[in-house]
Amino acid sequence: MPSRTLLLLIVLTVAGLAACEDPASDAGPDAGFVDAAPLDATPADRGVQDAAPDSGADSGPSDSGILDADPADADPADADQADADPTDVDPADVDPTDADPPDTGAPDTGLRDDAGCPFPSGAIDDPTAVGLPSGVVLWLRGERGVATLPDGISVCRWEDVSGNGRHFLPATATLPSYQAAAVGGRPAVVFVTNSRLERPDVLGLGATQGRAIAVRSQIVDTTRRFGSLLQGNRGNNWEYLELEQNTFNTVGSRVGVYLTANAYDSDVATSTAARTHVYSITTMVTGTTLPGALSYAVDGVERTLTRTPGGNGPSGPGNNLVWDFSGANFTSIGETATPGFTGGAIGEVLVFDHPLTPQERAAVEAHLGR
Repeated sequence: MPSRTLLLLIVLTVAGLAACEDPASDAGPDAGFVDAAPLDATPADRGVQDAAPDSGADSGPSDSGILDADPADADPADADQADADPTDVDPADVDPTDADPPDTGAPDTGLRDDAGCPFPSGAIDDPTAVGLPSGVVLWLRGERGVATLPDGISVCRWEDVSGNGRHFLPATATLPSYQAAAVGGRPAVVFVTNSRLERPDVLGLGATQGRAIAVRSQIVDTTRRFGSLLQGNRGNNWEYLELEQNTFNTVGSRVGVYLTANAYDSDVATSTAARTHVYSITTMVTGTTLPGALSYAVDGVERTLTRTPGGNGPSGPGNNLVWDFSGANFTSIGETATPGFTGGAIGEVLVFDHPLTPQERAAVEAHLGR
């Protein structure tokens, strides 16, 4: 009967359509690239796209392309939010090769920083190659590492060539000057009143550690104080350690030394000749009797030391004893605060982390006096 046949076809058609419908709980991927159910969260859906926006922790499937849906997302593929443009000029001017402390913030150009001082040369010398003992913590040489402003004279840095990087910078408005033939005809740095070089430490030496200082120098002014190397504290104005001429309250124009507020004259008068000074300290343990722990040689001859009336006076902290050195917080070269000082030249400075033996001292003197 035609009507029954038609009814059967309608029923079969409706049943087939129901079998093809995707319920909301569909857990598998659909045919083609389109999902029939909006609640389907299977990772395989939508190709490489993520089915849900990312959270800050990005714990879901990988994001599309190289961009992330969440700008706070820490996915390594995300674009850096910081300005990393290498052509930007940082107002703070933090060029790591710029060693000029008053750096004004202008961009550095060429081979000099914005204050006109050349970038550090990186020069390093081998002490043993020239016959020096080991244990060098500072080595300043007139022949190498003296940086000047474009005038070729004004010293803006004296580089440590020992490899320890303990460079010295100007600490006063008046700059010392470079001269090609100032100490026995050799290159040197020349100091006048208030033209010292300085660094804010004591060269890595321990408070009770023995040490030795060796200097090649030549002076023009023999009557005023001149410190080749000083370790002290600006706050209490004490000289904790110094190699000096005309120590405080000297009995006459003599070369001498300091240690923890004790000032000692040697038996050698000041002179305008080029000289080699080697000052060795066996120990700096508080309470050690002085000057027994000290050795001071001038031009290869050990000298007698006598405490001056100075050195903070008889009631001061010195009193012929070593006292606490830990308060020292700077090292300077060419300390010339005495008004009117007209000139002292330093050609070389060596500091060792131990007192020198007689053999080591002879090797240092031979090198400096060459």
